Amino acid sequence: MKLNKIFLMAAALLAAVFASCSDDDSYSPGAQAGSYDVSFASQANQVLGKTATEFTITLHRSNGSGELTVPIEKVTVPEYCTVPEKVTFANGDTLATLKVAIASTIPFNTEYDFEIRIPETYTHPYKAQTMYPIYRIKLTKEDYTEVGTAVLNDVFYAEAKSNIKIEYSPSFELYRIPNMFAKGYPFFFKWDKQSGSKQTFYFTDATGEKGTKFETGLKYKTHGMVSVTAYSTPAGTGDDFMGYNADENKFYLPFEWTVSAGSFGNGTIYIEDIKFTH
Repeated sequence: MKLNKIFLMAAALLAAVFASCSDDDSYSPGAQAGSYDVSFASQANQVLGKTATEFTITLHRSNGSGELTVPIEKVTVPEYCTVPEKVTFANGDTLATLKVAIASTIPFNTEYDFEIRIPETYTHPYKAQTMYPIYRIKLTKEDYTEVGTAVLNDVFYAEAKSNIKIEYSPSFELYRIPNMFAKGYPFFFKWDKQSGSKQTFYFTDATGEKGTKFETGLKYKTHGMVSVTAYSTPAGTGDDFMGYNADENKFYLPFEWTVSAGSFGNGTIYIEDIKFTH
């Protein structure tokens, strides 16, 4: 009886092997990946200026031998963007550029997802690399234009002066000082171009929503990010006044300065020596 069981098990195993090796007429081999090692040379979020009509994406290949045309897969493309169907590397070139056209009807100051890909047959998916076959970014077209220059007089925290630019968005009716304290940390405010206690002046976020607190980009060595909070209004007096003083050609910014551990004091800083261009 034991011998019969052994024979039956052997027969079952052989049947399984033959079944796994049987012909499948519907099978076709997949395309070979990694044939050309094409990738996007770099990627970063695109913030386009008011008059921009296009932006450029650079592609890279490891071997510049021969001309090569690569199709572009469109994953997420805003309706205001036109992406070419393909890009061509010239013989001898390892870099090629793809120009994305932007429609004039694109809404300003609106963030869009944008993603395109290189087909797998043109990439090297199993290779460790710093460049990748997917180009995934945030895309924004702004209508901010420079309307003036000034000096930021930080008498409280840095105890230093720095030159700054003042920008304005007609669509948001919003002023912006890019990189006010640190790169990548803009400061937004609403202002009706008036002076004194009757003016409209307040801080906002990037969308124009009224707010009082924002991160400066400054880092305190033991407690991290420094944030500031407006603690007054244009009705304030002395250094507690907030807004524009035409007699002095100066903005007063009364801030409470805080870190993760809490407040470390109130201190007014100034935007002065303002030169509006328009």
